[in-house]
Amino acid sequence: MITSLKIHHGIASLMVIAFVSAIPIAAFAAERITPFSWKEKLSSSVFDANSNYVDDLLETIQFQKMSALDVIVALTECPSDDVIRELATFGDVEYIGRSLTLVHLQNVFPASLVNLAAMPQVSFVFNNDEVNTFLDVSGKSVTVYASSQYTPNTAQDAGYITNPERPPRIAVLDTGVDDGQHQFLKPAAAGFNVFTGLEINPDDDNGHGTHVAGIAMSVDATYSGTCRFCQLVDMKVLDSTGSGSMAGIIKALDKVIAHRLDWNIRVVNMSLGGSRDSDGTDPLSETVNRVTAEGVIVVAASGNDSARRIVAPAAGDGSITVAAVDDHNTVIRSDDNVATFSNFGPRLSDNDRVTDDEQKPDIAAPGVSILSAARDTTSGLATFSGTSQATPHVAGVVGLIVNKLPTIRPNSVKQILRAAYGTTWNPNLGFGEIDAFKAINFVDTVVTTDLSFAKSCGVTPFSPDLLPGSPDMVVGSPNTINAKVYNTGAQTSGGYTVKLGVYNFGNSHYSYDVCSIAEPALDAGKDRTTQCNWTPKFAGHSCLKAEIVYSNDTNYANNCAQHNVDIRTLSAAIVANKDIAPESKRAAFTGEFVNETEKKLIGKRQADPIWRSSLAVGYR
Repeated sequence: MITSLKIHHGIASLMVIAFVSAIPIAAFAAERITPFSWKEKLSSSVFDANSNYVDDLLETIQFQKMSALDVIVALTECPSDDVIRELATFGDVEYIGRSLTLVHLQNVFPASLVNLAAMPQVSFVFNNDEVNTFLDVSGKSVTVYASSQYTPNTAQDAGYITNPERPPRIAVLDTGVDDGQHQFLKPAAAGFNVFTGLEINPDDDNGHGTHVAGIAMSVDATYSGTCRFCQLVDMKVLDSTGSGSMAGIIKALDKVIAHRLDWNIRVVNMSLGGSRDSDGTDPLSETVNRVTAEGVIVVAASGNDSARRIVAPAAGDGSITVAAVDDHNTVIRSDDNVATFSNFGPRLSDNDRVTDDEQKPDIAAPGVSILSAARDTTSGLATFSGTSQATPHVAGVVGLIVNKLPTIRPNSVKQILRAAYGTTWNPNLGFGEIDAFKAINFVDTVVTTDLSFAKSCGVTPFSPDLLPGSPDMVVGSPNTINAKVYNTGAQTSGGYTVKLGVYNFGNSHYSYDVCSIAEPALDAGKDRTTQCNWTPKFAGHSCLKAEIVYSNDTNYANNCAQHNVDIRTLSAAIVANKDIAPESKRAAFTGEFVNETEKKLIGKRQADPIWRSSLAVGYR
């Protein structure tokens, strides 16, 4: 498998000289798939004070040293072979994103940054940030297991931790895990090593990953993980020093998306992060959002800088961001307080119309002097502290929730964690310290019903429950998005939220307009239309998307809707809906046909380079 594209390049009179004929570009065609989203040129970014589309950190590094740079190039469109060739004149193409339109370039000369960013296909040039581990009785403290302090109000007493037939799996992205060798940890069900590119079960040459996995999944009777029946997917993204890169973790998350079904990955634990404050628009945070769009719940550490700082990947809108508390090695929670090292919020604003995504951290968990499995031993223990240790406590509890509610979507899991404790958000603890019993019991004790779209994503890409206010959608002309929600259950619902957006195509996360609208209770047998004001920004094929976020639903499978549309410029003629993106957005990528309906629609184009149909991703 070709994983790197290298050509000779150098600087002469501050110009990059490339031998384009040396590029084996065809080698990429067979293995490449079309990513799901792209960005417009980033005219405003927290990473770009001088608005030149180049990460300010790269410019700082440029003046500190003249050595080659390691960058992630976000793109405005799906990259054609010609675009890849041009990017290769600036550096070595190490990876082409499979979930977002981005390219990892190494050995980029500092003097070429401005010219690279000036390419019309380039949205932004990010530094490939280093990512590190966050290091600086708990199972009973978070009410998973029976204790004299909290029985009968524990998940164990309530029967929530019985072994299921198909246990949910937690992907631990870390330094690797010594599973199988350590008696606390069962052998991994699957694995991936980002440094070798092999889908194998990697070893832990650091100790951090083994410790983290033990907190979530240890089967030991005394040192039990918070979800001891959950199974491990072992993904090594950090080296023996506990360091990795943003590009490497993106590659691993792409692997999560590719294998989420056959590996049964329901939760991702990331006890790691960068060092820079983020508003959630960096490539790693955006990839986290893509993972959650596919139904996989991501739990990430807030960081250990004792600062108002939320870093990637915890900055992603979709992530459940975890702060740390000091439980003083007691089961009782009344003496717990915020750990001195734990980062706090709010996250930097991404300046969209949704404000609750800045409420990070979401939740807190024990993270001081945590005992768990030690690497290179069969039964040894180690004590670590950090938001790294807090995070797997939450990942395990999320595993319990998923086991209870197998079809639940990530946003609804987050709503449960936010609503179960009856508290308001605060910048240190989020919505409170994790309490497994309260979270799962919240679902059992609150009246449930079925809020739904009558025509959901799995039924049609042209849902009549999701429509524009005016069918003639014109760039720059105010319009609305209208979503009709039905209560088909027998009970009046509680309050719920409708998220609406306009996406470039079917399952793309990146949107240029989103509303998140809270609605009151809806009576049984009734429906309500939620409306979002919207002014189209870009012409061409797009998808209206909507999601119902309701933690007390009886069926989460009908909580999304899609409607494919075309947006025209003022001077363009009105055209009918099309299932294939316009010629300007097509690229030389292999199409993926995921169902018979799509084959009938676009099968005649199989011989040509095609853009992935929005219908295809709509049926995922």
